[in-house]
Amino acid sequence: MIQLPETAPGFDDPLGLLAACHGRIQAQCELLLRLQAHLGQFGSDIQASQAARRIRQYFTTAGRHHHEDEEQDFFPMLAAYARTQQRTEILTLMDALRQEHARLDLLWEALVPQLERIIAGDYVAPDCLPAVDFSQSNRDHVQQENTLILPFAHEVLSPEDLRQLGSAMAARRSNPRT
Repeated sequence: MIQLPETAPGFDDPLGLLAACHGRIQAQCELLLRLQAHLGQFGSDIQASQAARRIRQYFTTAGRHHHEDEEQDFFPMLAAYARTQQRTEILTLMDALRQEHARLDLLWEALVPQLERIIAGDYVAPDCLPAVDFSQSNRDHVQQENTLILPFAHEVLSPEDLRQLGSAMAARRSNPRT
């Protein structure tokens, strides 16, 4: 029997949606690492162009929304609980994760021109693609969120908090930027 993939969580399960996005971030980082290896063997061929296009599309839309979800809604919501419960380690970690978002954004900005060149079919040397640093930084970031932040959120967020978070996430995606 053919096993169909599980349906991704919806906005009615914002924590599940955040976790699923973490999985997609990791999958895109794995694709980026495979792209780097592919460049060394085959150069900027059609497969490389397609992979670069998928990576660029993901991180310029869903990846950007994910950081906004966390910084504008999720982290501030959790911070209120962390302060009330005097969970300074959670507050410190969220501050570090916000700083890491800025670092990831800089790494992404360095990747985009290289991806654009690959999409156009121009040769890009594998060592010019900062795939390992970007991928490892994302992997470490996601691990901290999955093992420390999401469990805390499951512990403290009320059904109303989750409804508000899901609504904010849905609204963000329904208002595309021009």
